[in-house]
Amino acid sequence: MKNQPRKKTASKRSGRLPTLAGIETTAYRGDKYLTDELLPLLIAAETAILEGYVLTGRKLTDRHVRDAMVKQILHLKRADTPRGLTEPFVGEREFFDLGDFLIWNVRQRWDAHFETAPLVNRRRRAGVLRTILGSIDTWRDATGQGYLRFLESYLVQLGVHVETIREEATSARPKWPHWTRGLFEREDMLPFENGLC
Repeated sequence: MKNQPRKKTASKRSGRLPTLAGIETTAYRGDKYLTDELLPLLIAAETAILEGYVLTGRKLTDRHVRDAMVKQILHLKRADTPRGLTEPFVGEREFFDLGDFLIWNVRQRWDAHFETAPLVNRRRRAGVLRTILGSIDTWRDATGQGYLRFLESYLVQLGVHVETIREEATSARPKWPHWTRGLFEREDMLPFENGLC
């Protein structure tokens, strides 16, 4: 038998990430996931991303967001993903990163949405996240924050404004879980979001 070189798979040749359970992890550009039913999920996810951007003193990068969205898409593919969306679901690790926070925050916002709206299947939720990946590719720039800068200005146009306020300036309790300690620029700051979501 001759030693033949292994053929590259189509996914490696095209630079695509692998698919599991038929859900793609590649960027999507189009309006398939911009329906009346799914648009609130997109706005909720993007607001959650903007909160992370603001809370890190605008140090979050598009790469952080891309990695977190791909990771969340992969979680959605798993058949054992719990319906409850509030757990950090990152295993028994002691260390949590900004990506874990972004995923958690998106799930928090989606959980709030699904309290009053019907649950959307995992494939369509993954499609919403793939739409975000498409936006990241579209708005990419040399700073590594092109998407995040676009997102902030876009959400302001929709009436969503996120800023930090001092914890003692509000009677609200912090909504961030204990495992986020140390991820943000200032520990005494809380998100304050005013707008649609």
